[in-house]
Amino acid sequence: MKQCCLDSAPRKNARRGAPPAVYELAYAHNVTLMEALISSVVRKLIVSDEALLMSLAAGYQKLRGITVTLKEIAEQPQLVESIALGSWPT
Repeated sequence: MKQCCLDSAPRKNARRGAPPAVYELAYAHNVTLMEALISSVVRKLIVSDEALLMSLAAGYQKLRGITVTLKEIAEQPQLVESIALGSWPT
């Protein structure tokens, strides 16, 4: 059985050799990745569930006060989604 190049490489004890800043950067990177994942999951949930989207639009004061013209709706079929997700200028 052939060994992988990673298996044959000399291993260092990462806890002993890495400076504390490396751990802080790795932690910050992981938090950023988790925030991006949560954001994309929530956006997908809002867009895929029409009842949730309408509930959000009806219950959120800032969204409830927005008025759009029929022309804007005709030009942008996904207008409600973009407003709810915050990507539409108010």
